[in-house]
Amino acid sequence: METAYAIKKYKLVNTILHQYFKNRVNVLDVGCATGEITDYLTDINYTGIDIDKSNILEMKKRNLKVIEVDLSKEIPKISKKFNVILMLDILEHLQNPATVIENSKNLLEKEGILLISLPNDYNFFNKIRFLLNKNINWDPFDPYGHLHIFPIKTGEMFLEQTGIKIVQSFFLESTKPAFLGKHILKLLSKISPNNFSRGVLYICKI
Repeated sequence: METAYAIKKYKLVNTILHQYFKNRVNVLDVGCATGEITDYLTDINYTGIDIDKSNILEMKKRNLKVIEVDLSKEIPKISKKFNVILMLDILEHLQNPATVIENSKNLLEKEGILLISLPNDYNFFNKIRFLLNKNINWDPFDPYGHLHIFPIKTGEMFLEQTGIKIVQSFFLESTKPAFLGKHILKLLSKISPNNFSRGVLYICKI
């Protein structure tokens, strides 16, 4: 089940797609999982990429186009290129995120965009968890957990080092702790995004 945070992010992605492209959009979703984002995207041609066989099986059950390939090792042989490549909260899980970005560039149309989201694991609430000897992530030994933990500026420096240009950033507020209420959480994220945003969505170009 998608979280409120994920749904908000997916809806923002849909808004951006149709701000940049007037016609039907060809979208490649790297690390697509089960393709749940498609429930929130409109007027698109969707293709997912994943290496998890259970995710791929679920995608096929949902009649979604999916390619089983490890982008850190090879570039899939696809006849067409894409208007948009999505990398939503995936790079921090990969051993070689820079290679995945580099190989993805070959699949992007000249005037296309990359939409990349990164978590803000250095947010204020995680710092409190750290001081209280609590786990920052739900399961620190999850095989699909975060391999890279970094503040926002470090994430941006990494993206720029791969040769892509950040065109615009959207700070995404957390939905927790719920007792603060969404309006206060949104205000905190706006006042101090480095401390209070849960993640950032970047519009990028090559």
